[in-house]
Amino acid sequence: MAILILDDGETRRRFRLNDGTITLGSAQDCALRLTAPGVAAQHLEIISERGNVRIKVASGVMPVKVAGRSVSDEAPLRPGTTVSIGEAKLSIQAEDGEQPKPLGSAGARSAGARSRAAEGRAAGARAPATSTTGGARAKGSVQRSRPRAQIKRGLPTWAILAIFAVAIFVAYKLVGSTVESTQGGGFDARTTLVRVTDLIKQGEYGAAEIELDRVPATATLSDSMRSSYADLRRRVQEGYAAGEERVHNQAGTEYLETQLKKFERQRLQGQPAPEKVRVFLKRCRHFRETWPTHHDLGWVRRHEGRFKRLVDLSIPPTFVDIAFEVKTMTWAKPRDYGLAFALINEFLNTSGSDERAQALELMDSLTAEREEYFLDRMLQAKYEWENGRKGPAVAWLVSLITRIGEREMEDQAAREMVMLPGIDGWLRGYKTDQVDKYRALMKNEIVAAKAREFGIE
Repeated sequence: MAILILDDGETRRRFRLNDGTITLGSAQDCALRLTAPGVAAQHLEIISERGNVRIKVASGVMPVKVAGRSVSDEAPLRPGTTVSIGEAKLSIQAEDGEQPKPLGSAGARSAGARSRAAEGRAAGARAPATSTTGGARAKGSVQRSRPRAQIKRGLPTWAILAIFAVAIFVAYKLVGSTVESTQGGGFDARTTLVRVTDLIKQGEYGAAEIELDRVPATATLSDSMRSSYADLRRRVQEGYAAGEERVHNQAGTEYLETQLKKFERQRLQGQPAPEKVRVFLKRCRHFRETWPTHHDLGWVRRHEGRFKRLVDLSIPPTFVDIAFEVKTMTWAKPRDYGLAFALINEFLNTSGSDERAQALELMDSLTAEREEYFLDRMLQAKYEWENGRKGPAVAWLVSLITRIGEREMEDQAAREMVMLPGIDGWLRGYKTDQVDKYRALMKNEIVAAKAREFGIE
């Protein structure tokens, strides 16, 4: 039998693994709940069978790292191997992994003492019984036995008084606790208060809220107790808000690394072209507006100030600016044709005749490119699903629904997605772990209707 070790950032827990399946994630209904950033509502299952342990990663969630290797499906879990789930970690060890204490330790000395005591008892049993101490007495001498100590019956007066004082104190506390309890007898305000406080300390805000909601409306509480309960509710809400902010800023970290830092390294070295600087400055502005509490906001402000003197965003863009920005939106996967077409349409409203003709030509070529891309990604999603890679399949359909920028194509991808078995779990996962994408999905009426049907929206 193995021991499961969970490290949630602030807490470290150990569990004995029996045969069976355990769900692990950030949702309340998971057998093991983790509150560290990057953990999905139901992230994975731990399956133990006759001493063999493996993990099974849920579809549509971020892959986990097993000994540094990315895993998005199943993998064996051997003793000593570390699994990283967001910022949380788990591992297992054999139950008999604890090494015996070396000789000379406290444990060994204790065992030696017990052994010597046992030898002494055995020797005493073998020795002949004697009636005297210090050898046999002279024949005919008179033996005087020591008088036996008299055992006093009853308790001393001081002990009786102490017990009486304790009894009075307990009775006082019991009478006082009735002020904090309902007359029905099923609710104890102090016990609940302690339990909720412990749950909040562990980051179990959902469980804490459930406990608070169970407090009877008819409960008679003192002013101090009522104030304590109000403070606990405030702490639960603050915990929820902090968790949502962590998830939100985690998306900001990904944007910062891929859209800003990587772009700055690859495109803005030396004497960068104005159209490249313009794209970078627009992304910096987007970052500041979207993630105003991100811990790396200082990097964005410094680099924004460095390049701001080269390009003035208040001046309307040229066609060269637009063409490059459209290229950045469609040169990688998943492509964002929705933003690209919106950018060209906005430019058409203000451009002159020469640049307008160029913009229309760009739109025509982009339209043909989008149709080809859409068909290719729909086939890719189908291929991934049929080969058991459900996470990538759903991700491709989500990207088409939210980024293709053409209503008929969006609806076609949406109809395919809502027919997938278990799509309710995927939608719940997006709502919990990828809030921005979930909100974009809900703009499609087909997906929104399915979410309402599942009671998710």
